[in-house]
Amino acid sequence: MKKILALLPCMALISSPAYATGIGSLPSIRDNDGKVSVDVGYYYQRSDFEGIDGSLADNAMEDITRDAPYLRLNYQFHPGWLVSGIYGYEDISNDPDQDSLELGSDLRDTFFGMQLKGRLYESEQFDVGAFLQYTNHADYDFVGRVLTTDYAIEADGLRDFLAGTMLQKNYQSFDVYGGIFYQDSRADITGTVGTLNIRETIDVKSSMGGMLGVNFHIHDKWDINLEYQNRGDHGIDIAATYHFKKPRPETVTKIVEVPVEVPVMVSTPVIKPDSFEGTVHFPKGSDDIDREQRPLFRKLALFLEQNPQATVYIEGHCDCLGPEAKNQDLSEQRAMAVRNYLVEYYAINPDRIETAGFGESIPIDTNETPEGRQNNRRVRIVANVDEPDTTD
Repeated sequence: MKKILALLPCMALISSPAYATGIGSLPSIRDNDGKVSVDVGYYYQRSDFEGIDGSLADNAMEDITRDAPYLRLNYQFHPGWLVSGIYGYEDISNDPDQDSLELGSDLRDTFFGMQLKGRLYESEQFDVGAFLQYTNHADYDFVGRVLTTDYAIEADGLRDFLAGTMLQKNYQSFDVYGGIFYQDSRADITGTVGTLNIRETIDVKSSMGGMLGVNFHIHDKWDINLEYQNRGDHGIDIAATYHFKKPRPETVTKIVEVPVEVPVMVSTPVIKPDSFEGTVHFPKGSDDIDREQRPLFRKLALFLEQNPQATVYIEGHCDCLGPEAKNQDLSEQRAMAVRNYLVEYYAINPDRIETAGFGESIPIDTNETPEGRQNNRRVRIVANVDEPDTTD
């Protein structure tokens, strides 16, 4: 019995969920998100441990809290898939005024881990993903007294493994996600209880948990993620993500001299029966591709896969606001953004793609209204099985 009571602090520590970070949403696939991002997060957890099956140890430790600020460095090694390294600091404590045992004074230390997360299935309505996470915590020392017996125990190599699946709904300015996971935690225990030497591996019974979160796209480079976790205990995570944007590629664009009288008739591909045509719209002054455009790219990628001889012609356009030279550059950047999206996320051979920018010279709607200007801020995509013909 003394041995069991002395092990209670260790068992309480690893019986509470020990992952110490949130899982987070599935990776963003906005076009100019870089491959590298960093999360700065804070995880708070409150756990109850009520002893062992109604024994005298019941209520020994009922209020365990874990505070864990952390950093997570993410690398997108494949479209929609991240591998992450985690490093943080955790402070674990309980309330000795309410509990008959105290965790001790040496439960503040660092932890590290790795996470793999990504999309398994993508549709217009939702995405399905999976994740794996391994966390290794510091060694903890427990020194105290149980009944009339002194104990000194070290929990070495507290480690935690998670595997789960998640469902995510994507909106323009935020994502909502939820999931379930399996968790297993264990630690190697060494020390003394009175004159008794202890060397054991405590293996916590496998358990299931759930999570629910929302990820806000608050800025071109910043996201804020809020997440709630439950595995019989309660955990809250908040994290800010900074995306290191890719540098703008050098645009190698074929510029065509456009007569002022007839700008619409220059370098426009003929749409053939066996072809694909689509339009991507852009926010004011931006070449970012929002997630609502993804269905168009999926259809285009499928067409190109089914027609390996097809080539793609991409032309960028702007409204009339701003300097003409700036609009010309922006139209080229928009065409290149679409090209890069196809190359990076759908592995389309860049040799199959031709781009051009026409600035504000070829409007399809009035520039006198916000709606008309929105229609003019566009990229037109045409894919033909043969090389696109042009009209004079």
